[in-house]
Amino acid sequence: ESKRDNSGKGRVFSGNKVINCSINNSLTLFSSELGFKSNEFINCIINKVANEGNSKGFSYSYSNFYNNEKFSKPSGTGNTAYDPLFLDPARGNLKLKSSSKLIDKGTRSSEVNCDFEGNSRPHGGTHDMGAYEYLKASAPEPDAPVESDNSTQENVYNYEICEGESLTLTAP
Repeated sequence: ESKRDNSGKGRVFSGNKVINCSINNSLTLFSSELGFKSNEFINCIINKVANEGNSKGFSYSYSNFYNNEKFSKPSGTGNTAYDPLFLDPARGNLKLKSSSKLIDKGTRSSEVNCDFEGNSRPHGGTHDMGAYEYLKASAPEPDAPVESDNSTQENVYNYEICEGESLTLTAP
């Protein structure tokens, strides 16, 4: 929810918190003709963003900034600059791989009790950074080939499909 403060010279967005979000492959992080004042980004992943835009009036904590074109990791408690290791960002899957350094690197937030899919937070010591809480998978991650004794197959992959999800397989 956005709050507007109409005091002063112009209208501004103020007092907002952006918690546990993942922003990937975007042209601009902020784009508004209105000003910003006293807003916070907490436990967020900002990855492959071309331009920061009008970021005055934002503070960042426990957020990750990686592979952004015209800006780098800002100062702030707990901010990092690691490859987030998303499962499949090309297809919009911004869940973290088990080897991601962003698992359990956020800060606890009583304002966020579940992730983007409704899974409870935190799993482990504290919140993960980003929109998805890492859940230990029982099957290998999609990019990990499974051993096969069939010499005609190059790779075999295991995917977990949940109700309401779909998977499209295309042969090379």
